[in-house]
Amino acid sequence: MIRAPTARRLGGEHPRIASQLEQAKPILPLASSAHRPDNRNMGDTKPEVEFEPVKVKRGPGWYVRVSYVGGQTKVSGFYSRAEAQMWIARESSSWLKKYEGGRLA
Repeated sequence: MIRAPTARRLGGEHPRIASQLEQAKPILPLASSAHRPDNRNMGDTKPEVEFEPVKVKRGPGWYVRVSYVGGQTKVSGFYSRAEAQMWIARESSSWLKKYEGGRLA
């Protein structure tokens, strides 16, 4: 526990100052930087984005569904699930930086 300083330790002998210092609340240490408050609703954070390969319902092919808070879009033109997954792994980051001016990146 950290104690409040006394007037004597501060070099003063004034009784009023000593009384105020003796009544002072203890000083608590600041939280460590490892603690991160939940600030997902703060304006400086980017929304979470999910990429998911989806089979086209009619006809051959696959597309990637891109879901984010407030909407979704799709990237079409893949011949297989593996090709869509490869695009997600290799290209989705750069695509996200270009999509809607990079507001989701």
